[in-house]
Amino acid sequence: MQKSALFVPPPVSRILPWFPKHQQNTLRLLRDGIHHVDLVLEVRDARIPLSSANAQFQEVLGRRERIIVFNKQDLANQNMTQTLASTLTKETSDKFIFACSKSKTGGIHSSVKRVMAMLVEKAKANQQRMHDMSIVVVGLPNVGKSSIINALRNVGTNKGKASQVANFAGVTRAIQTKVKIHSDPNIYLVDTPGVLNPQVKSPIQGLRVALVGCTKDNLSDEIAIAEYLLFRLNQSKVAIQSYASLLALDAPATQIHPLLMSVVAAGRAQRVPQSSSMAEAAHVFISLFRKGAFGPLTLDDCSPEGMAELLAEIVGAGVEGGAGVVTPGRDLSMQREGLNGRILYSLENE
Repeated sequence: MQKSALFVPPPVSRILPWFPKHQQNTLRLLRDGIHHVDLVLEVRDARIPLSSANAQFQEVLGRRERIIVFNKQDLANQNMTQTLASTLTKETSDKFIFACSKSKTGGIHSSVKRVMAMLVEKAKANQQRMHDMSIVVVGLPNVGKSSIINALRNVGTNKGKASQVANFAGVTRAIQTKVKIHSDPNIYLVDTPGVLNPQVKSPIQGLRVALVGCTKDNLSDEIAIAEYLLFRLNQSKVAIQSYASLLALDAPATQIHPLLMSVVAAGRAQRVPQSSSMAEAAHVFISLFRKGAFGPLTLDDCSPEGMAELLAEIVGAGVEGGAGVVTPGRDLSMQREGLNGRILYSLENE
């Protein structure tokens, strides 16, 4: 009999402990200023296209028209991306697009021009109603909102950065002033701080959000996050080959601590950044994943079965009349995987 893999995550409070005051203020300011917003540009991480949704945005922004940008598409599994796109086309009314802010050569990715084309089309369709189009950009921390804004500004005005960018959460801490990204029609974007959903109850969903960098690493249990990453990598032959080759392993790792010791050894050999403890090695291991060192990987279940089950539960939730909203409530996909024996976990909370 084949032995099932087991993964029991820690409580959510050890994974997503971070909901600072500026995030609460952002939601309040969005609610108070919604009458100034013509369009919502919601940025999500393509590796967690469902888990990086935040139901609070739908509550605060109400019926405002929305375009969803699934950013960092180069780091996501393309088969899962195609499956997700096919399902969303059939099941939702929201416009969406998969994008990257930069190409492999370091220039602006062609997908940014497609995003701009969508925004220009929206603005031209409403020129009789408004002279200037104001768009608020929302999303979880570190999904790439500022990078998308800077790329759009470069495409539309040939100007440099307008928003500060970093590869960790919490850089943008206040709602920014309007940034003009296009003339004739005039289009303005407003960057906002990333906002986590403090109501996330599923530890697996919390691990996914933390793994892609949407929370403060130094406040999270990075060894637990690294253990979940190892579990997910071991479900892909390509990923196994990638991390085994990089860390000079003869076989896939099945336990996190021996794997982290290999990360430390690989650092000494200058194959990966150096680390001197299990915690530092966990951070290096996670950082390698975020940079795509182990190949593209989508953490959410975007299979037809998983999407159908998820959409049946949450499409239209929180919106009167059901306007095709896709926002995760409980983590149905991982519950199904648990029933199949691939992942077993408890919903323990502190």
